[in-house]
Amino acid sequence: MNILALNQYCVIRDPIGEDGHPQYGKQELRRGETKFLLQPGENMFEGIKNIIVVHEDEALLLRAKFDYTDPKNGKKYKAGETWMLKGPIDYIPDNEV
Repeated sequence: MNILALNQYCVIRDPIGEDGHPQYGKQELRRGETKFLLQPGENMFEGIKNIIVVHEDEALLLRAKFDYTDPKNGKKYKAGETWMLKGPIDYIPDNEV
């Protein structure tokens, strides 16, 4: 049993889709607070991680791995583009970042 606390997340590679078949080459971000078992063929990439806490006087430098649209402000970034995210914020990176 994998247990994620409220301030944790993990990335699952080759997740099982709604149709019950593996989605090879895809990744799924799972956020806490939750409990789950890995299905056959799924694997957890780099284990369970803690949310990144960015304080008021700090910032994160982010880079898009793939074309990405920020769900909070709708801004679009091309693959390879970098931008800065200023604190205070609790941050969980999306699969594309």
